[in-house]
Amino acid sequence: MTPLPVDPPPAAGSPLSASLDQLLACAALRHTEDRAGRVAVLAVQRYLSEPTAGVDSHRAPHSYCYDVTVTDGQCRAKCHLAADLSHLVHNNELRTGRELRMTRCSFVYDERRLGQGAVCIEAVELGPDPSELLRTGGDVRLLPLWSRAGAACRSGAPLQFGRKHYLPLWNNEDPYGELWRPHRPPAPVTVEGKRTRDQVSLCGSIHQCQSQQM
Repeated sequence: MTPLPVDPPPAAGSPLSASLDQLLACAALRHTEDRAGRVAVLAVQRYLSEPTAGVDSHRAPHSYCYDVTVTDGQCRAKCHLAADLSHLVHNNELRTGRELRMTRCSFVYDERRLGQGAVCIEAVELGPDPSELLRTGGDVRLLPLWSRAGAACRSGAPLQFGRKHYLPLWNNEDPYGELWRPHRPPAPVTVEGKRTRDQVSLCGSIHQCQSQQM
């Protein structure tokens, strides 16, 4: 399999960016680091995965999977969490603010999007909580997001299974994401300095109610 093309790094000197670039340069698209650099967890996001193969999808409920956004203080990267590590989220061991080392990662292609895929975290070493990397005083949300040709970052949507929105981490009642926004009423419109009919009607109703109360 031909390695994916590698673009210039988003942040010069970023160990996280260099490590992910090295992953994409591997022919096997899998990389193990015994001395992986420290990263801090910025977000853990949950969404529906695919039904289990060989199981009646009408009887068995969907399981869930997770995307994890991490930073080394110089750039951010959004990765898919391997299913074998989901228990770390269930037990609240892998959570926002915690430090960890990504000791093994792979690149997983998305069957729904030709030539597209995402970094998958397969093994980690958990570190202190909270991480010292988050005490720099800067806004980590403004750090560049690692992205390469063929490697999805999709900051507002799940990385896998063609999902369009995320679910809250601990309940199923409030989905969110770029493609799941609440309806917002249009802003009042003023034409040539005149109020719209709806505004005039509203003012009239308020005046009428005030007159009845006097």
